[in-house]
Amino acid sequence: MFATWVYAPFIVEFPPRCTTPRGKKNNHFPKDDMLLRAFDAFSRSETSGGLLLIFSAVAAMIAANSAFSGIYEGALGAYLSIEIAGEGISKPLILWINDGLMAVFFFLIGLELKKEPLEGKLKNPRDGLLPGMAAIGGMDAESRSASLGRRTFT
Repeated sequence: MFATWVYAPFIVEFPPRCTTPRGKKNNHFPKDDMLLRAFDAFSRSETSGGLLLIFSAVAAMIAANSAFSGIYEGALGAYLSIEIAGEGISKPLILWINDGLMAVFFFLIGLELKKEPLEGKLKNPRDGLLPGMAAIGGMDAESRSASLGRRTFT
């Protein structure tokens, strides 16, 4: 629950523990650190990643369709460079997001897909039947809609 790092000559604990009047330690946050307590509860929740993703998507849609759209487009078009010993790569921020962050996202999805059949809720093959059929149906519907869009009617 609590992480302790040794940094010579100090021992740093996160989150900070309160001390009682007698000097004994307890495992609660200080009473005036409600923000840290709320962040800790949010980060331990299983739904925190999904909520953060939904909030970010809504914020991006609002920014792209508001008076701030010029600033938003300018930020996405700004070049970000990484150079090591004179050699490097320079791309707009939108390409870093599309290439780098999406690769990390799909890597994490792949890890979850690997873990679930081995030790998760889909360990029993019968439990994986409905999600598997839903995935196949989703791929089928997508391929059919894409093929309908490519047809030309003369």
